[in-house]
Amino acid sequence: MDAARPNGKRFRDEMLRPKKRPKLSLSLLNVARQYKSQVADARETRKLLVAEALRKASDPATALTMLNCLARDFGLEPFDQREVDRAAAAE
Repeated sequence: MDAARPNGKRFRDEMLRPKKRPKLSLSLLNVARQYKSQVADARETRKLLVAEALRKASDPATALTMLNCLARDFGLEPFDQREVDRAAAAE
């Protein structure tokens, strides 16, 4: 088969060779680290928000309604029942 296509083996070898990673600048790496840190902080803050809503609300369903109202007003991702249940179980 390789005799019929002399470039076939070379092409196959090039496809199997690992791809080179692009060079990343230091400023790009620093911004990526900052972004990762801020995303982690946002997750923690979201958990605190759910815990506070549970503390203020009479039941988890009311807390979820309060959280989704805040999410709509502030342009956040909507909250779901799992987040509220996890926070309720942690308390």
